Amino acid sequence: MIEKEAVFQSLCRSDFHRDGPVGRGILLTGKGYPDLVTRELLHRLDATLDPSIPLLGLVDSDPHGINILWTYKFGSEAMRFDARNLHVPRLEWLGVKGTELRAIGANEADLIALKEGDKARARKMLARKNLPDEWR
Repeated sequence: MIEKEAVFQSLCRSDFHRDGPVGRGILLTGKGYPDLVTRELLHRLDATLDPSIPLLGLVDSDPHGINILWTYKFGSEAMRFDARNLHVPRLEWLGVKGTELRAIGANEADLIALKEGDKARARKMLARKNLPDEWR
């Protein structure tokens, strides 16, 4: 699952999903925040694919990207009542995490500063009891 439409299109054009370094696969995007159809499709793939096949989410390492990943993996707050039909428990975060930025040589000065709305979203997510530690 790929957050950004532009990244999705680039990977499709490169044939990454056919003969890339990770082997054959399916590329899917919800073009940002997850819609119900994309969430249900990923949920069905999670339920039917062999457990040895990884399900990966490529999202930005910012509050919006992490919230998108949360929605796919655990379900949305608004549709909590139907989470069991729309969540993707095996979905794993693929991409650079905030804790890895220094290791790849990124300088804090080169990063886009979080806006107040981003900080508020981050605080709200940090209050979630079952937020995976590596996402913090």
